[in-house]
Amino acid sequence: MKTAQFNLGLMYYTKHDGLELDYTLAREYFTMASENGHPNAQSNLGNIFTKGLGVDVNFDSALACYQASASNRFPLGYYNLGTAYLFGRGVEKDPVRAYVLFRVAKMLGYSEADQNIGVLEKQLTIKDIEIAEAKISDYRDNDFRSGEW
Repeated sequence: MKTAQFNLGLMYYTKHDGLELDYTLAREYFTMASENGHPNAQSNLGNIFTKGLGVDVNFDSALACYQASASNRFPLGYYNLGTAYLFGRGVEKDPVRAYVLFRVAKMLGYSEADQNIGVLEKQLTIKDIEIAEAKISDYRDNDFRSGEW
């Protein structure tokens, strides 16, 4: 059921198969799939709130969606959380945390995180990288489940 809900949401989100673009319907279907634990729907729902697609921009709701997605070990959930911390969307800017989240996303298979990792590696101090590596190790040791900072 959750996959069908996600697919319907995606069809309205991307104007697929002749359907009209409809962010309201996309949000409704992504919400249903999200409530049923679909991590990609959770991530896409977060994007709807981040970008204000058919709704007011709501970074708190977006973060909740991204965190739910990441808790399901979905790489894009971690990537989107990293972006929130990189730019300070709904949270205080934290480039070290962003770096950790991008690295975890990459370790889980999201290679698009490489660009942000590379940029941050040039900006972070050696101490920042050491702190990040310890946190990345914690994620690895906990089967890439979201942890406390």
